[in-house]
Amino acid sequence: MSYLRKRKTQGSLKGKDSQKLTTRQSKPLLPSESQIQKSVLQFLKARKDVLAIRLNNLPVPLKNGGFRPVAVKGIPDCHVDFLVNKVPVSVWVEFKAPKGKLSEYQKEFKSTIESMGGFYEVIRSIDEMENALTRINSVVSETIANAET
Repeated sequence: MSYLRKRKTQGSLKGKDSQKLTTRQSKPLLPSESQIQKSVLQFLKARKDVLAIRLNNLPVPLKNGGFRPVAVKGIPDCHVDFLVNKVPVSVWVEFKAPKGKLSEYQKEFKSTIESMGGFYEVIRSIDEMENALTRINSVVSETIANAET
């Protein structure tokens, strides 16, 4: 969206102030990580075939003003379970804002999960979550089909 802004410019040829209309493009508002997390978790809760558990991995404040360290650094925001052909599938989910990036601890956790054949998804919208579940369903279904032959 753009808006018009009047700006006085000085130094015209006749020595008078003139007004010039300028157009400035406003930046689109991007959703925060917490807004994305909330909306995706609501979407997953509405689905009857998915169990989504939010993982609270926050430091606990201590009486002396410090914090007790988190149990596992880099643990994702959510764990999702769903069935694919009666086989339970687990997906670790990290929510990120549109320009958000994984921390080094998160990259390490992601690498560990993927090295064991697990699923780890970085999600920035409901559409991305839905696409990830569809893709994972296809991968697992294909793996099951190949194992049966």
